Amino acid sequence: MITINDICAVTIWYNPTLSNIDAPKSYVNEVRHLFIIDNSLSNNLHFAQQINSPNVTYIPLLKNRGIAAAQNIGCNMAIQIGCKWILTMDQDSAFSHTPFAEYINQINNYPYINNVAIFAPLANTYGIVKSNLPQYEQHKTLMASGSLIRVEAYKRSDGFKEAFFIDKVDDEFCYQMLRLKYTLIRVNTTILQHKLGAGAKKIVPLIKKKYIPHPPFRYYFIARNSKTLAELYPEHKTHINKRLRRIVKRLVLYDWQNKIYKLCNFYNGIIDAKHKNFNNTIVNNRTE
Repeated sequence: MITINDICAVTIWYNPTLSNIDAPKSYVNEVRHLFIIDNSLSNNLHFAQQINSPNVTYIPLLKNRGIAAAQNIGCNMAIQIGCKWILTMDQDSAFSHTPFAEYINQINNYPYINNVAIFAPLANTYGIVKSNLPQYEQHKTLMASGSLIRVEAYKRSDGFKEAFFIDKVDDEFCYQMLRLKYTLIRVNTTILQHKLGAGAKKIVPLIKKKYIPHPPFRYYFIARNSKTLAELYPEHKTHINKRLRRIVKRLVLYDWQNKIYKLCNFYNGIIDAKHKNFNNTIVNNRTE
């Protein structure tokens, strides 16, 4: 049975605004402690103080070390105070549809909880939530935001792959869990309000296709890290390449903003994956 005292939350910030203050309030009182790891270049303690909870520790890194490094820092701090489960959250994700306490209640009702490394909610990214889904659904990969990670499983792993920096970090960690013979379960009756990527939702005229365009620099990391994943986890190569082809299709068919630049970044990511180049300085020179 998972209780409040078993859970610590790790939330990653990057240039937060006042609008990001409400998100942690949807779960901060339902966990033992919240660690905010801030990848911003500036100190945002004034925002953290507005959460108005004694159970918050704010850690400014004063540089962008990437999502993976920040998550590892937060997870290790949570482990040091003896938590058994770690809730990983993005700065703009909130339990506004389903209360966090209900999420934990649904997890506790899962009959095979001892075999699970990660539980995750169903993310509401487009404003539309899928219906007619089973309450519990096994997956190969889960989104990190909203995920509840078993500390025992995290300690057996290599942590989040810091060389990946931002994209496919969630997938790589999930593949580690699968190799360790754990299962990954999505709780479809818990809805997480989540903003996907940096772009606003777009709708393709005529066919009404919904998609969210990524900024140009992200396509470099998507390509490089996806091809690296396929090499590291050949047992999942088909799954990885299928998802990569879907991203390329959306870019080619739907996204006309900076298309050539995005395709060039994608190509450079493929080349760097081939040569195992993990120089992440592209982030400092990115185009939003």
